[in-house]
Amino acid sequence: MKLVTLDQICYFQANDGDTVAVTAAKEISIDRSIKALVGELDPGTFLQIRRGAVVNVNAIKAVHRDLRGRLKVELKHRDETLEVSASFAHLFRNF
Repeated sequence: MKLVTLDQICYFQANDGDTVAVTAAKEISIDRSIKALVGELDPGTFLQIRRGAVVNVNAIKAVHRDLRGRLKVELKHRDETLEVSASFAHLFRNF
């Protein structure tokens, strides 16, 4: 077992009833719901982007709109982009 610190986590995502902590190199299943994590994590460092995902603001490379006007989060150390739901878009006005 290897310890992973919060600053290594790019984002948390709900995945078929589990929650996965995603780092630059791996995905780790954890025993916490997204709802519980939102209450425990520093809101200055971790922002909810949709009901099932929370992103580390220090892992964000860029935030931009796609052709349909939806916000997308591009990560520094991951290839995937994450979509921000309309409910949480207001949190990304400063990006």
